[in-house]
Amino acid sequence: MRNIIFCLIMLSTTFCSSGQMKKGYEIPVTISGLQDSAIFLAYHMGDKQYIKDTVKLDSKGSAVFSGEETVPQGIYMIVLPGKQYFEVLMSADQHFSVSCSYTDYFNTLKFSGSDENSAFIVYQKQWVGMQKKASAINKRLQNNRQNTDSLRILSEMQKKQEDSMKSYLHSVIKENNGNLLSVLVKAMLPVEVPTISVPQGSKNPDSVKWVLNYIYNKDHFFDNIDINDERLLRTPILQARLNS
Repeated sequence: MRNIIFCLIMLSTTFCSSGQMKKGYEIPVTISGLQDSAIFLAYHMGDKQYIKDTVKLDSKGSAVFSGEETVPQGIYMIVLPGKQYFEVLMSADQHFSVSCSYTDYFNTLKFSGSDENSAFIVYQKQWVGMQKKASAINKRLQNNRQNTDSLRILSEMQKKQEDSMKSYLHSVIKENNGNLLSVLVKAMLPVEVPTISVPQGSKNPDSVKWVLNYIYNKDHFFDNIDINDERLLRTPILQARLNS
């Protein structure tokens, strides 16, 4: 009986130890094609960026950012020479590794030990592609303002693309529910203004509708942003929303 109890205690201790979050932060970085150069770990604060840590890559392009205390969560940047940088999410677990090519870091960026950052890469690449498509449609629309048929077709394409982008954001939020990526993407969602009815007999109904839409948007401007979430302080999202 004593042996059984002892084994259960040891098993419980093992589970507790393995479930504990590692302290501090440790991020091994390997940048192929870049050697013997200083790189920085920085973070956003409002419309400014600040350096948290500095390391020097060795002859193989490797270095380790590390500290005994965890850093406040948010969007951080690994800054390369020439003011080039890529972003990383610093959440509860701040022990993971990063690798990429210096000449094409966006397309070669890989994370090990951080599913959230891996999902962040997928999201960024998909979103950039969708933005490029939306921009191309908008450019064609602007160039065909005088062509009624083309304008109608392109307007429909624009609406379809906007709906597709909103749908994608919602899918990312759902798939990453509870983590920082979900919070960040939700904060980017535009306010959904419902169909507003203008009272019958109103003078200048178009103007009245515009005002009612404006009031609704103003009253619900921060609906998708949890202003009590301190993680958003170290992202560019709050500042961008305030400037919009």
